[in-house]
Amino acid sequence: KLRLVAFGAYGAWVAVNGSNGYDASGIADSLEERLSKMNSEGKAIRSVSLSLCHAQGYWILDDDGSQWDNLGANVQHELRDSSKSALQVAEGEDGTWSIVWEDTWVKSKGVSGRITDALNSFWRRQQEYNTASLQRAAAQEAAAAAAKEAQAAAARERQAAQVRK
Repeated sequence: KLRLVAFGAYGAWVAVNGSNGYDASGIADSLEERLSKMNSEGKAIRSVSLSLCHAQGYWILDDDGSQWDNLGANVQHELRDSSKSALQVAEGEDGTWSIVWEDTWVKSKGVSGRITDALNSFWRRQQEYNTASLQRAAAQEAAAAAAKEAQAAAARERQAAQVRK
């Protein structure tokens, strides 16, 4: 099942099938090696981006972490200096770029207002969803703790009743 397609500069492309199958053309040898390794080891390829600006530029996220090469200096600096693992990286034809992290995103100067607005809107919705999910999880945890305590209290009451007999 085709799950992911990425297009890059000079006609490069990658298609990921299932969790680690792939087809590709015009990609960097180091990316080909990484894709092949994930496939042969049965590990998941989570995301792949190809640069539209730099020949054979790429970023990949898989079960072994992330790897990138041939991207612009600023995006590589941002990836290298972050303590976070990126979820998605994009580099446009004009060298503009954006990186999506688990809890935020960052972009270069020159990224269009339309894309900036869309990503800001996405993050607002994501934060609302995460907040609601955390609240649901906390309520479920509290309910489970209350049920466990009620069971313990009932067990103590049964023991006390046995002692009174």
